[in-house]
Amino acid sequence: MAYWNKISNRLKPIISVVGDGINTAIPSRDIKDSQASDLLNVDTYDYPALSTRRTVVNVGGVHSGFLSLLHAYKGSNLIKIVANEVFEFVTSSWSKKATLPITPNVLADCTNFMDNLYITTGTGNKIIKIDENWSVTSLSNSPKAKYITTHSNRLYAVYDNILHYSGLRDDNNWETVDESGKIQISTTNGEDLTGVTTFSDHVVMFSKNGVYELYGTGPINYAPITLSNDIGCEANNTIVEIKQNLIWMASDGVYIYNGGTTPKKMSWAVEKYFININKAHLDKCVAGTDGRRYFLAIPYDKSTVANIVLVYDVEIGEWYVHDYETTILQFFKFKDELYLATSDRIHKLDNTTEDSLEWYWISKPFSDGETSRRVNWHKLYAIIDLPVGSTLDVYLSLDVEGEEWELLESITPSDNLVRHRLIIPLGMAYDVDWIRIKLSGKGPCTVHEIQRYLRIKPW
Repeated sequence: MAYWNKISNRLKPIISVVGDGINTAIPSRDIKDSQASDLLNVDTYDYPALSTRRTVVNVGGVHSGFLSLLHAYKGSNLIKIVANEVFEFVTSSWSKKATLPITPNVLADCTNFMDNLYITTGTGNKIIKIDENWSVTSLSNSPKAKYITTHSNRLYAVYDNILHYSGLRDDNNWETVDESGKIQISTTNGEDLTGVTTFSDHVVMFSKNGVYELYGTGPINYAPITLSNDIGCEANNTIVEIKQNLIWMASDGVYIYNGGTTPKKMSWAVEKYFININKAHLDKCVAGTDGRRYFLAIPYDKSTVANIVLVYDVEIGEWYVHDYETTILQFFKFKDELYLATSDRIHKLDNTTEDSLEWYWISKPFSDGETSRRVNWHKLYAIIDLPVGSTLDVYLSLDVEGEEWELLESITPSDNLVRHRLIIPLGMAYDVDWIRIKLSGKGPCTVHEIQRYLRIKPW
């Protein structure tokens, strides 16, 4: 006599964490179960769980006028330049400290050197010096400069395709033979340099289609080399060093370099954002770090300002997408906290999530792994943390892509839920090929894992 097997014996349990970021590089059917085909405003703060991004809080009051610089003086004083005025953040407010001789109309660049702050205004003017007494002078002997850095007791500045270097510990000595001078960089197609920085004990320069390095400490042993003639940098303000890696944005994506090897493209997972970036406004792209993540603000789609932030977690190697609902002009890391400048004020990344934050996560199309067999979905659970004041909605779609969703469950807890096992009804998921899950909500939320139980048909 034949006996029917119990349903539970034919169930296939699959448990997936969901914190491994977004992947748009390949068809969504082929990404990892732990990755998303689309997401917004989630991050890795509770990795491998999925959690909502952190909020930003205001730092001081509002300002009016173009903000050209957010930086720190000797690593101890946060400063900003608005119009031609220099402000220092003291206790809880911004205090005016100095006035520049010109008003920058593009993002400025600066570096700390010999207890002074040196500023280039991005338009090819003389280098401006601010000393520890907040006295401002324009270096009369300095060259025209767009970007600036320091290395081995010298200032380095670039303009056109020329790298200028100062005398040893002499900020206004730029043309003395055997002490200071300039080097014409053999850039790709003779193009202008687009950025300069110091990394791994040498100077690194960029053009739109090239990367160049200068080794040595002075004219007696300088050794310029070309690292690449087909990888470049679009904006100086996207160049960031994180955990002994140099990261920047080129015309086709983000590259990472750790010295000794060719830079590698690392932004394949967010390729759709670079396909749809507004290439007419790549100069608006800016980046920063909190010490672990690379934050890159870009003008997405038809936006003429940086309206979307792509976030790369260096430790786990995954990408996320944030929307701060404002135009971001600059990032700056100060005392292990990430600050960001908008058109009217300074903010910093907090360690909380506001109740009004809207977020979502969309899974890959799931099957049992064999497309020749159809599946009955028997059970679906989500293990979540959801505090009072937050909401969570769970949707299901039987389409491989598109925006046809059916709401399965909506939860607004009256008590804080911690590692709560949320049972999700699955009446529609019967005899299907594919199924996608969408989680969305408002306010703080952590999703530890999704447990799905499939009843597999033998045909």
